[in-house]
Amino acid sequence: MDRLIDEIVKVSVSDAIAAATPTSVNTAAVLGVTTKPQAKTQVLYDQASVAAAYETGVDRVLEYAPTLTTADNGTVTIKIGEETVASAATDVSSTVESLVSALAKSFESGDYTAVASATKLTITAKKMGTAANSDIFSVTSSGTGFSGSVSQTTAGVEPASIVSDTKSFFLEADNPGRLVCIPVAADPTVANIASVLDAALGMGKDANGRDVDFYNVILRIDTSDADDVANIIEMIEGDASHTGLEDWCKENFRLAHLEFTNRTVAQGVIDGLAKPTTRIAYYFHSESTGKSLAAALVADRCGNDPARGTWAHKTLGSVVADATTKAQLVDAQDKGLNVYVKIAGLERTYMGTTGSNKTFIDEVVKKDWLKFRTQEAIFNLLGQANNGDGVDYNDNGIQAVAAAVTSIFNTAMDNDHRYVLPDSTDVTVPKYADISAEDKAVRNLPDVKATFSIQASIHTVKTVELQVVA
Repeated sequence: MDRLIDEIVKVSVSDAIAAATPTSVNTAAVLGVTTKPQAKTQVLYDQASVAAAYETGVDRVLEYAPTLTTADNGTVTIKIGEETVASAATDVSSTVESLVSALAKSFESGDYTAVASATKLTITAKKMGTAANSDIFSVTSSGTGFSGSVSQTTAGVEPASIVSDTKSFFLEADNPGRLVCIPVAADPTVANIASVLDAALGMGKDANGRDVDFYNVILRIDTSDADDVANIIEMIEGDASHTGLEDWCKENFRLAHLEFTNRTVAQGVIDGLAKPTTRIAYYFHSESTGKSLAAALVADRCGNDPARGTWAHKTLGSVVADATTKAQLVDAQDKGLNVYVKIAGLERTYMGTTGSNKTFIDEVVKKDWLKFRTQEAIFNLLGQANNGDGVDYNDNGIQAVAAAVTSIFNTAMDNDHRYVLPDSTDVTVPKYADISAEDKAVRNLPDVKATFSIQASIHTVKTVELQVVA
């Protein structure tokens, strides 16, 4: 629905203070880097589509160009780590050409191919993202008369981070099957974070006619450089000339998920913020395979219900728990840093918070859902009441507005939702006679007030006393 709805139906919930687009809290976008020319924001439905849209071609090439003194009986072996990928026997008649030809024929690897020429063996990575540094290769040729090592000739192009950042999203079994992908040429900065997100929301539809709308924004920052901390903080908080990510999320009623692959950087950013953020959740995950904890958790929650229950204590299928000490877990909880940890043999997320250990992700989502749905319910009532004639400006019409709010509360309290604590709601409206002449003159209904309590979840159990009795 159009973002201008706020001009017709003003609904504020707690700290909600600005205009908002009524949207589905089950929608998500990922903001990631690609070097592919003319990459566009679009809505995609699976990982293959993401790779096709944003991945750039890459050839990481290495070569083994042996030198020969005097050939002798023996074996030349090429290994990747501890795995033998090629082996060839030599004798006194062996030549460079016969050796590399035999190595090419025996070469067997899931990640590389090998082709022989007259003077060398050329090794090429099969797929983007494959490590092809020469230091992972080793050659054994003692006593054969051949010498030489594997050297890297072409580093290739780094794979697009937007592809790896979305991998976990689509690998989760309960993902919603829809993701807005927002490509950028480099990690966003304070100068462009708001404009990039505004441009995506402002599209309305992508080139394929799919609605570009999202509530959750996923961004992964892969750096171990402590010098980057100040720039990341500035991107979050903004500066005198630019809106930061936190204020953009507040103004647009969105929720950001910022993931770090380095624990020290994550801690430095959170410690360096002027005040805790309420619209950005922070994550740490160091898994070397490039999977994203934030993307996996957003996918799981959006594939189910991101407002119901909690974002803590969730087991995910596409990521592996980080090795975590008790001190590190306590520190993460204190800082409001979300982590994926194995405790008592179970891998789970902890603790489902935003940038404060007292503000929970589900609480933010619940309040936004109530705002969006209440806004829509009243907006629809204004146009559909009395068979489309409109809501009468009298006590009956005023009660109809109250009933619309009450109906949203009833839905929020039912068994399918459980967003609002039962028996905690109250809706009050003014009587027609008590409304000012000024409001009546412009046909504005003021002072509709509703109170409610969030249905929370138990995250920790502090003390259980087990007592033996005779």
